[in-house]
Amino acid sequence: MKKFLLAIPALMILITVTLTALAFTDVKTSTPYKTAINWMHQNQIINGYSDNTFHPDKCVNRVELLKMLFETLGVDTANYSAKLFTDTPKGSWYEKYVIAGRARATVQGYADGSFKPAQCVTRMEAIKMALLEFNDGKIPGQYGMFANSYDIASWKNVEKEWWHKYYVSAFAAYSVGVQHYTYFDADWSKLGVDDDFANPTFNFGPNESMTRKEVAEMLYRMKAMKDNDREYYDDTIFPKDLLEGVCVMEGGSLGNPAISDKQCCEGLVPHTKDEESVGEFSTCVDKNNIPLTKQEANAKLEAEGCYYDADDEDVMFELEDGKWVMSQQGCGGVCSIDSLTKEIYISPNPMCTGA
Repeated sequence: MKKFLLAIPALMILITVTLTALAFTDVKTSTPYKTAINWMHQNQIINGYSDNTFHPDKCVNRVELLKMLFETLGVDTANYSAKLFTDTPKGSWYEKYVIAGRARATVQGYADGSFKPAQCVTRMEAIKMALLEFNDGKIPGQYGMFANSYDIASWKNVEKEWWHKYYVSAFAAYSVGVQHYTYFDADWSKLGVDDDFANPTFNFGPNESMTRKEVAEMLYRMKAMKDNDREYYDDTIFPKDLLEGVCVMEGGSLGNPAISDKQCCEGLVPHTKDEESVGEFSTCVDKNNIPLTKQEANAKLEAEGCYYDADDEDVMFELEDGKWVMSQQGCGGVCSIDSLTKEIYISPNPMCTGA
């Protein structure tokens, strides 16, 4: 249940809106970045289209990105002043976002004095704008290691690209999604690159348009990092809601039930994927499709001869893309179980059998 206060002279009206489990008809359980999309909708950053669709694979234009970015951060765009770009009409609905973006040095526009507000924003343009806004105009230093996921054609000269420093900062901190990666077989020798260094082989597509679902995921992750004072993102942290008194949508954070009065939206029930941390990482799931917890998955895999020892640092047991995956470093063996379908996979040479 979401509540809003509508201010009218000498009158205050309480408006109540009911949210359902899925925000949009084209955002399914299997849709990448569903949690981020639902959070953005729940907090009124995105509203979708009149037919209740979201169009997750449609590109975001440059001014739409600015609007979503400022609203995610709660930036008041009303009182900034800056010279208008030649293609930003005075009085247009997006004038205030472009002015704020220019005044805050988040955007500079093009050499011809234009901003191209209706042009699809590229992945690196969006990442640059978001990094600058979330970090007070600064570029965070590289956190840890990251993969070489550049376009192969420009790999040798990638450090000369204007976007390289933003890419390194964002990807080392896992602050953007990577489900759009395109994998390929590359002949690195033709580029004069040592095969051992050129790993892995996939394209990020820095100059391709960023989709609505990708933008939602990026803003969700960066907001979670900022709200939790973290240098990197993982799925144990969640962004704080911008609106109070809202129900939690599928995949959203309930926080600790002992101190939270949040409720799951209609059709959802509370769930904790790891019973070792009940409460801290609680979320909401479809009541008709409850995934396995870590303990339940472990019990089913153990019955198939796969054993997990929490004290063995070489054995990993993590939730990856909806599957509980048990693996052991050094031997390459894998046992996994789908958390929803309960389908089990055991590698031909499993690492963690009782033998």
